[in-house]
Amino acid sequence: MPNTNLKEFSGKEELKRFLLSTGTTPEGADILSKKGRLLLFEITGIDNRAANILKQDAISVSGDCAVPRRASTFERGTCTAVLIVNERNLQRLTEKLSTQPFGLKEISAKLRSVFEN
Repeated sequence: MPNTNLKEFSGKEELKRFLLSTGTTPEGADILSKKGRLLLFEITGIDNRAANILKQDAISVSGDCAVPRRASTFERGTCTAVLIVNERNLQRLTEKLSTQPFGLKEISAKLRSVFEN
């Protein structure tokens, strides 16, 4: 019977080395290592309409986003959103957000900048 072990890694490079040690191709290890760590972004002062779109777009790339109920009802004002994605999802999400209204273009650029730094 096969064994199952829970593995934890301190970063993308450690995960990539592990994947290579299992016989995964370098190309596969590069792609998969971008999926192995969750990133959490707190986004404060986001327009409720933007938060609603952010949540929908995050889900569409296999991420998620916590928003208050008022964002889902398009109540006027701002809120705090918590975006949960992996690196690969983040790349796809920021591409989508770069074409959206309500300040999401700027949030897209900020997400990229925060992640890269």
